[in-house]
Amino acid sequence: MALAHKNTTTQTNTSASTTITINVPTNSDGDLLVLFLCHAESEDGDWTDVVSQGWTSRVAEHQVGQTPPSIPGVSIFTRTASSEPANYTFTNDFSSGLLAIMSSYEDADTTTPMDNTPTTAQSTSTGDPDPPSITTQTDGAIVIAVGIADSTGTLNSAPTNYTSRAHLNN
Repeated sequence: MALAHKNTTTQTNTSASTTITINVPTNSDGDLLVLFLCHAESEDGDWTDVVSQGWTSRVAEHQVGQTPPSIPGVSIFTRTASSEPANYTFTNDFSSGLLAIMSSYEDADTTTPMDNTPTTAQSTSTGDPDPPSITTQTDGAIVIAVGIADSTGTLNSAPTNYTSRAHLNN
């Protein structure tokens, strides 16, 4: 079988908060779950309880941009689905607007789901992301692109050959 996206769920807390609860998307045991956690402030907030709930950190916030970031922070986590609960609640040590996106994939490589070093696309004045070329090294690895903008920007659309799984404005 081929790698396939199953479903995506999203949750936004527009008021300052330290916790966010997201429903788990449709999945089967053995599927790859990919979690994006974002906060609206340029402070370097840590997600304090994600790993203890069985998630593996794949991209820490400081890898996405500057340290601390000068734009909203995003972190990426994965786990292999196994009798998943209806939802998860995650905590950040910095109170701000929060965003969570969770996607499920079948037939993904759950051992090495992301096999390249994370890269950062250049900023553009158009609001459209401009990602670099990406080539996977492992069969079943997924390509993930996350576009974020601060309060002065708006993301307009997914780049050519990309599929938007979630488009949220906070």
